[in-house]
This record gives sequence, C-alpha cells and structure tokens, in this order.
Amino acid sequence: MSLYQGTIFIDGNGNFTPASGVVGGSGTPTDPFVIAGWTILASSGPGIQIRNTNAYFVIRDVAIRDGSPTNPGVWLQGVANGQVLRLSSTGNRYGVVIQNSDNLTISASDVRLNDYEGISVTNSTRTVLANNRILDNGLYGVHVLDTSSANLTGNTVGGNGYLSATPIEVFFEAAPAAVFADNMLLAQGASGVYLSASPNGVVRGNSVANHSFAVFLESSDSTRVVGNSFVSNGFAVYVHSESVSVSENLFRDNGYGLYVFQQGNATIDGNQFSAFGGQGVVLWGSQRNRIRANRFNYTGVLLEGTTVNAFDSHEIASSNLVNGKPLRYYHDCGPISLDGQPTGQLLVSNCTAFAASNLTIGQTDVAVELAYVHDAVLEHNVLWGSSYGLRLIASSGVVVTHNSFALNSVQVSGRDRETWDAGYPSGGNYWSDYGGGDDCSGTLQDVCPDADGIGDTPYTVSIAGVDRYPTTRPFNALPLPLAASFTVLPASGDTSSLFVLNASTSSDPNGPDSGILVRWDFDGNGVWDTDWSLAKTVAHRFEEPGIHTVRLEIMDGQGLVANTTHEVFVEPVRFLGVEIPLAVALLSGAAILIAVVSVLSLRWIRRRRELNALRFGTQVQGER
Repeated sequence: MSLYQGTIFIDGNGNFTPASGVVGGSGTPTDPFVIAGWTILASSGPGIQIRNTNAYFVIRDVAIRDGSPTNPGVWLQGVANGQVLRLSSTGNRYGVVIQNSDNLTISASDVRLNDYEGISVTNSTRTVLANNRILDNGLYGVHVLDTSSANLTGNTVGGNGYLSATPIEVFFEAAPAAVFADNMLLAQGASGVYLSASPNGVVRGNSVANHSFAVFLESSDSTRVVGNSFVSNGFAVYVHSESVSVSENLFRDNGYGLYVFQQGNATIDGNQFSAFGGQGVVLWGSQRNRIRANRFNYTGVLLEGTTVNAFDSHEIASSNLVNGKPLRYYHDCGPISLDGQPTGQLLVSNCTAFAASNLTIGQTDVAVELAYVHDAVLEHNVLWGSSYGLRLIASSGVVVTHNSFALNSVQVSGRDRETWDAGYPSGGNYWSDYGGGDDCSGTLQDVCPDADGIGDTPYTVSIAGVDRYPTTRPFNALPLPLAASFTVLPASGDTSSLFVLNASTSSDPNGPDSGILVRWDFDGNGVWDTDWSLAKTVAHRFEEPGIHTVRLEIMDGQGLVANTTHEVFVEPVRFLGVEIPLAVALLSGAAILIAVVSVLSLRWIRRRRELNALRFGTQVQGER
C-alpha cells in the first residue's frame, strides 16, 4: 500500500475525484467509486471522511492509523450505498463511525486498539457488519444506537471495554430488529451482547464463553435467542423483557443458564442445559412462561418470587427431561398422589393435599419445590445431590417423614415450621450431614447404651423446624451418580510427547461401563475435538507448550452426561538444555562456523603445500 499524503475528505458526489484518493469507478451499482491501496496517518484529521453522498463507493485494502486521541479512522456521515472492505483501522479515537446513513456494509476488516468504540453506528438503516475482527477497543467493540435492522454476522469480537467499569462487547441501544448471528465472542470477563430497548431482535448461532453476561436483554421484547452456544459464563442469557423466545441453544457450565427477571410470556424450548453447581432456568417473579422439550443434565428449573402467580402461572411440560426423567409440574390442584413414578424434578404450586412418595430425585437445581402448598405429605423419597433437596415457599401443614436427604448443598430451605418426624420409634428422616451419634434409645433417647438406629440428638432443619428422631441409616439405598474419570500418561511431557488419555475408569451405576460414550476437548475451549465414541482411549500430541486443560464428557444410555477435567503440563522440546527453536538456531550457527573454519583450514593447508613445492622443487600431488 502507498502512503497517502494527508487525509481524505469527500463532501457530496462531485468530490469523488482522484485528488480525493479515488482510483477508479463511476459511482454506479456495477461500477462504484473505488478508494483503495492507501496507508493513511490520521493524526491531522479523520483518515477518511465522506458525507452527503448517495453514489456507490467502495473503500478497500486501506490502512488507517495514529488518529488517537482525537480523530476516527473512517467517518461516514449522511451517506448511502457504501462498502468498506479489508480495512485496517488501529490506534484511532474510533475505528469506524457511521451516522445518519443507509445501506452500508463493513466486511473482512480489522478494527482494533482504538481508544473508544471499534465501530459506532448511529441513526442509520440497513447497516451490515460481516466477518470483521473487532478487538481490544477501549469502550465498546460495536455500539449501535437509534438504528433499525442492523446486521452483525460472522464477526470475531473480544477484549473490548477495558476503559469501562462495566465493559460490553456489542451494545444495541434503541436498535429494533437487529440481527446478531454466527459471531464468536472471545473469552474474557465483559458482557457479550447487550440489547437495550431493542425489540424484535435475533441472536442466532453465536458462540460466547467466559463472559459475565453472554446475552443481556433489557426492554427488548419479542427477541429470539436461537441456536447459540453458551459455555462457562456467569449469566448465559439474562432476560428483563417480554415475550422472548429461547430455543435450541446449548448451555454448558454457566453460573446461570437462563435467568428471566420479572418479565414473562417467554417461550423456552428445545434447549440443552448442563451445569455442575450452576443453575439451569431461573424464573424470578416472572409469569406465564412456556417451558417444553428441554434437556437438563445436573440442573433444572428454579421458580422464585413473592406472589403465587410467579409459581402457578406457567406451562411446564413433562417433555422437559431432567437427568433423563420427566420434570413434573403441578399447579392449582386438589388432592394428587404421585407414587414411584420416574421424576427428574418435582415442582408443585398452589395445591392442597398433595402427596409424593417413593421418588428418587437428584443432581438438579431443586429436587422438590413446594410453593403455596398446604397439607402435603412427602414420605419414602430420596432427595439427593442437588442444590436444594426441598424448598418450601409460603406453604403450611406439610408432613415430611421417612425420607432420605443426602448430599444436597442445602437440605431444606423454608421458613415455616413443618412436621419432620412421625414420633418414636417410627422416626423422622435420614440426613447425610447429621453429626450426632446413636448410643441410646427411647422417647427421650436416654436408655443407654442401646442403639436403635435413631440419632440421640435432634436435627435442626434449617429454620423450618426440628426432626426429633433423625435416622442414622437411609430408608432407601442411595443412588450412585454417573462418574467421569480419566488418566493421562505420561503425566507431563513436551511438544513431541504422545499423551494417552484413558477414560476407562469412568463408571455408570445404571448400566455397563462398556456402554459409556466419551468425547474429548483437548484444550478446554468449549469445542469438542472428537465425536462421541465407545473407545475409551485416545492419543494426542500438543503443538504448543503450556498448561492445557483437557475436558472429558461421558454419556450413558439414558442420555445423562458427566464431565471432568485434567491439567496437562507440556514443555517445549529441549536439546542440551536449550529449547528446540533456539537450539536449532545455535546448531545452525555452529554449523556455519564449522563450515567457514573448515574452508579456511583447507585453503591454509593447500597454500602450505604449494609453498613447500616451490621450496623443494616438487609438484603438488593431484595437480598437472
């Protein structure tokens, strides 16, 4: 590219001239004006400024830099019918500014390290940003304001917002009908895409990992979030908008998968949620949502709120599977008895005389939630391995006896004092965190020594009452979870080492271990490097030195999954204690030195022989 002397300023169609950096074209759709091949230093003004035009033009293969701290790289104001292709805009105040314009496309460009916004679009229509790299800009990567139908597709965005206390990668503000599709938001701590007062948008097919909020919808009603991948975010999708549709997305290892706050009428269907210690779907004070055909692994649905409508106004279908079993939701009901049916999660609201028995529910957000429920009975259930074993919300007259509560983060949450035992000697419930002994018997547990299988001291059930007679053995056999495990040999090595990863130590308590499917993510980036396979071992060579986080995911015949990770330390290859790239350089230098010394030595030896021949009158051998 040639260095352009000065900056380019075009005001009106008549100023598309060679003197303004135009190298060709006539301004028609088939023969647009072309500004190409320039390197522009923007220290004295905007690198390229075009305003008040509607002739067709293309800016391509142009590099603009050094506009900081006052000048943008490209400034398009009141223009239409323009394209910016393969632009490099770095070190400017803004990378690209678009104002009051129509039908503009920026594509295949590199916009980075600008002081404020990478690309700013204001009060414009039909703006397309496609296949750009928008990285490490000070405020927003992209800010779209008062603009309808903006389309951001196929961009790579990351590292933006480092000047902001609340950094945002892509910010749509009063931007209705925006499309944000097939973009990759690189891992970092900011909010990914934020839609504020931007209804009827589409967020589709994006990959977002390791952000505080992957997608934030504020007053952006009727937005569709479909077919995205959300991995290891704080909040994957946070919704404070009406009538949002969330479908066919992958949520994995997020703190919160989908969080709907106060607003309602959301449709949530066909998603996959998995998280270890995180929440799947949380509806806080939200009403009239439809949840169907989702798959939850080690997570589920959590209802929160302060009124009964936050619990009983939803449509939650049994087509939702929690750890391969139906999610059962009952609301506004009279006497119902649920006995022994496969249940992945049980949510009951605004019901009377509800009974649940002989259920085994575990490894979800909340095993059983009773909200505004009266005169219910829970007995002979196993509630285990969940964030909450049992949640009681504004309920009364609940009798909870002969159940096994095991390994829940919170065994019971509730404020009402319910009945937790059936007296002596029938007993109460089994609590895995009970710390008392069993040395005595009797109503007062004062006949000693005489163990009776009932704890000698009561168990305090949160603030919801006391189990006077906790049992020391479970009433039912506690289930064993699907367990992912693998070994790495060698435990460490270098970039020439072939590491063997072996998942044969994984176990399935509900089926043969040989039927476990496995897949691998060798660098922990959320993208699976292998397909599902019954083969438990795989060999892999790491090309880059460093600490690599290897993730294993396994799946049993019921569709349940489990994950685990290992860190593998990989050193660079060394030769004589020196890293291979440096060793190669040193060896190459040594080889050159040896060759030079050898040539000089041979020349010296040859000269000595010639001098001796002259001195003694003999002929040098081999010469004629």
